[in-house]
Amino acid sequence: MRGKGYFFKRQTMNIEKKIIIKHLSGLEREALLGYIDSAWENMTEMQRRDVFGEINNQFMFESLTMQEHLEAIEIFFNDSIKKKYYEEFDMNSKNYTYVPEKTMIWFDIISGLLDRTCQWAFKGEKEIAIQSFKRLFELIKVMEHSGNIVFAHHYGDEMIFAKHDYRKVYKELQ
Repeated sequence: MRGKGYFFKRQTMNIEKKIIIKHLSGLEREALLGYIDSAWENMTEMQRRDVFGEINNQFMFESLTMQEHLEAIEIFFNDSIKKKYYEEFDMNSKNYTYVPEKTMIWFDIISGLLDRTCQWAFKGEKEIAIQSFKRLFELIKVMEHSGNIVFAHHYGDEMIFAKHDYRKVYKELQ
């Protein structure tokens, strides 16, 4: 059971939140952007994805040109092989369900790249879509079989949360 201190702290945070939101709502655009910039700089990568994830995915992946898309896949592929997203932890019976932040970020990025690849296919850009799918599927295969791309007790392509059925889109391109 939680003590009185917990409830006092919770209520204090709610009051503080209301005061800050009221203050921010009256600010000019530039001052508000200054606070957002400061928040961004002080957040972890996972916090940024939690707060700005949908906006980030929309602009990060959807704004890429075909060439930038291919380059992004190649950079992601190479970073993955170099274990940039591999974050090992001391797993035990109490924390075995924990998924490291870097692992979650890896699945977030591959999901965005797969969705963008589907969008290229929908636009009739068959060549870039096939090339992109092949490289991303190669990376998924390495992830599933090598154990050196991401780290968690259990992981696999079921953790990919792409909006489109990327395997179906790929088959239709064949």
